Amino acid sequence: MSKSSGKTTPSCQNPVGRITGMSKDDDGDDPDLRAIIWSRDLERHPYGEFSFAEIQANLVKRDYSQIEIASDAIFVGVYDGHGDSDEASHFVAENLCKHFTGLVLKARTISEDSLKRAVIATEEGFLASVENKFDGDKSSAEVGSSCLAGVIWRGSLYVANVGNSRAVIGYLDDSKKMVAEQLTEDHNVNVDEIRNEIMSSNPDDPYIVVQNHGVWHIKGTLQVSRAIGSAYMKKQEYYEHPYFYTRYNLPKPFPENLVKVEPELQRRVLKAGDRFLIFASDGLWENLTIEQAVDIVNNNQRAGIARRLIIRALEEVAKKRNMRLDELKKIQKGTRRSFYDDITVVVIFIDHWSQNKEVPLWESSIRRFRDFGEPSGFNICEEIDARTSLRNDDHPLTIQDEGEIVPVTSPPSEAIVSDHLLTIQDEGYIVPITSPSSEATVCTSKDDDNDYDDLCDLSVPGPLFWSKDLDKHKYGDLSFAVMQANDFMEDHSLVDTGFEATFVGVYDGHGGSNASLYITDNLVQNLTRLALENGSISEDIVKNAVIETENGFLDHVRQNYPRNPEIAAVGSCCLVGVIREKTLYVANVGNSHAVIGFLDGTGKMVAEQLTTDHNVSFQEIREVNSSNPDRLEEVMLESDCLHAIRLASSDVECFLFVGAIVKDLRARH
Repeated sequence: MSKSSGKTTPSCQNPVGRITGMSKDDDGDDPDLRAIIWSRDLERHPYGEFSFAEIQANLVKRDYSQIEIASDAIFVGVYDGHGDSDEASHFVAENLCKHFTGLVLKARTISEDSLKRAVIATEEGFLASVENKFDGDKSSAEVGSSCLAGVIWRGSLYVANVGNSRAVIGYLDDSKKMVAEQLTEDHNVNVDEIRNEIMSSNPDDPYIVVQNHGVWHIKGTLQVSRAIGSAYMKKQEYYEHPYFYTRYNLPKPFPENLVKVEPELQRRVLKAGDRFLIFASDGLWENLTIEQAVDIVNNNQRAGIARRLIIRALEEVAKKRNMRLDELKKIQKGTRRSFYDDITVVVIFIDHWSQNKEVPLWESSIRRFRDFGEPSGFNICEEIDARTSLRNDDHPLTIQDEGEIVPVTSPPSEAIVSDHLLTIQDEGYIVPITSPSSEATVCTSKDDDNDYDDLCDLSVPGPLFWSKDLDKHKYGDLSFAVMQANDFMEDHSLVDTGFEATFVGVYDGHGGSNASLYITDNLVQNLTRLALENGSISEDIVKNAVIETENGFLDHVRQNYPRNPEIAAVGSCCLVGVIREKTLYVANVGNSHAVIGFLDGTGKMVAEQLTTDHNVSFQEIREVNSSNPDRLEEVMLESDCLHAIRLASSDVECFLFVGAIVKDLRARH
């Protein structure tokens, strides 16, 4: 990001640095280890630093991997190929991020769906290439690849996984103890649950899974139950071809949908306690547990930590084989595969935007066995940065060492861009005209149980204050401030300034921040889509956007209620305002206020409240439950009045709005 005269510009426009080359091995600077392990010891990404290393065991390399750095995002891909070539893993490395970038630019946001569709598009492209070359290259239908992809963008981690690579997070729990958590599942038939599922789905096929030398394989040939490629396990014309029958003696019948490509998807809002992520192929996890890996990262210096993990894995291999590491490291490629597999490791440190942002990042593409980063095609910043969105949750409240309260700018630019466009024009963007005075440690959620929480772990009790003193919108200026009084921040809010419209949302949560954060993430998106579909903004469109957001949150409640019943007691008020073509549209649910100040005919300033407070009155409580006027088990607040939904306290999971379910509420005079 460049700064001048207090103004900000998108940081992706002015990269000034280039990633450095490899560094020396810090495990005794062993030349034999440096000769077989490629590494990038420590580099920067928008949210911290990373370490990257690989070792090749196969004669023909199988693993491919990549790190793509944009100014406000990082993409990590680990692709563990199988078969007699690297055709599939190389294809994934060349195409997955391209598909993902295209989908992101089209949607103008990053989501789990974008990752899923990118994986499927990559699979379709590879299967098409197999079909085109199969007559001359039968082996192309045999090769495949696992696919582990992760993206960090604006405080959230998105992960897609196909196969048996793993993403692991190391985080501090409430007692400040380091905890290892596996974020992905192993799609491998050596996992009892997966093997039993395949067997139960094919009860008439005794050869659906076969054990060879203590290891289970699908049809005796393939361990992974999900993969990109492996076409002979997906299409009957390949499975029953004489080439594969002769090669593998595959038993009939051909089972439909035996090996899938459907990716496992995750979204995780990064918390204050989250410290680092490990993305690695199964070659690492065959020799180290996730707890061992997290302990190694947590207790060693950052530089070279990915390489250190590989060395520790090699030490375990040597120990199992009753040999010395010096002997193991001298074994040549190809022969090594009898001892260990190709290993890829990426360690992503999460510094919560505390790194030095005075030196902008060079948007780079880093691939295995390349000493220098190349320009990345993952340049989503320039296209998504079409509007400016000011959000209090994007500028977390923090405390400096001296106790002064300051905002932290969401990296790498103070211009927080919107994913949701009320209008689209060909040129220009609006940016804030103020800059934060300093930076401090981010304050974010430490609740791992659901995505919509913003629980601040603060070393000094509140209240805390954040503000944007003066910024521009189409019709004038705006000022925006937030103060935290609760131990846990429940309010969420945003201002989205477009060329033809200004959107304001104030969401006052209660019972937690699940609902208010959900509204922040979804309401303006729903409003934008409806406005574009109808070609205008109206009261009905604003109303329908609120209703769609309600329905979406109810679905979220239903999905999470079995493991988190308390989510059914969480809600939020919702105050929305849109200014477009000199018209103000306001929608209100709850007891936030919209107030206008105007000059009357005498030039006197007059205050007028534009909204009604939707507070429960004791008379309304009595009317809802006239048979027992002193007790109301459950009620629901709606946008126009108090409405009785259910009086039986045993079933509340489906009844929640941006209002609230109120339990055991007693009428009082």
